[in-house]
Amino acid sequence: MIGQTVFIIDDDASVRDALFTLVESVGLQALCFNCADDYLAQSTELNCGCVVSDICMPGTNGIQLQKILEKKNTNLPVIAMSAHGDIPMAVEMVRQGAIDFIEKPFRNQLMLQRIYEALEKNRQQQSLVQKNNSISACLQALTRRENDVLPLLLRGDSNKLIAREMILSPRTIEVHRANILKKFQVKSVTELSMLVKNFPLTLT
Repeated sequence: MIGQTVFIIDDDASVRDALFTLVESVGLQALCFNCADDYLAQSTELNCGCVVSDICMPGTNGIQLQKILEKKNTNLPVIAMSAHGDIPMAVEMVRQGAIDFIEKPFRNQLMLQRIYEALEKNRQQQSLVQKNNSISACLQALTRRENDVLPLLLRGDSNKLIAREMILSPRTIEVHRANILKKFQVKSVTELSMLVKNFPLTLT
């Protein structure tokens, strides 16, 4: 969870202060904002961690904030805080993907539990993004011929079968195969298949 931040958004200073103290007491980093609009003004650089946000605030409310973050593909999990009368709105946020809603006044242990869940979800999402970016970079590094060979390798074809289909020599396919594995930094086609599993390949 290194580098992650808990972004606390609430127009009530006492709530912000209490949450800030709670989060930092367990060694996590926190940043506070008194409204969603202040957070969004900096959100392009604040995309690692999670958001703990009140629902009813001046300007952009919690539901609107969640939709904006989703459109920006920030991968920031949201925990909604609500007063009793805001529960219908909180339920709507959960339906739209929020980790949970926590009614004020919140219990410290419950809040920390949800924050840890949100940070772990963010860590997994960030890891997936990094993996996909790495695969995309490897694909872009392939030559046109290697790009033609790749789907046949993933299909499980041997060098001889690929050579016959592409009207090339098995030795040429062997070279392309070695170059592809080197660019993806794997030692076998099996490793390559596991690496690109579930990746939306668009091969030509």
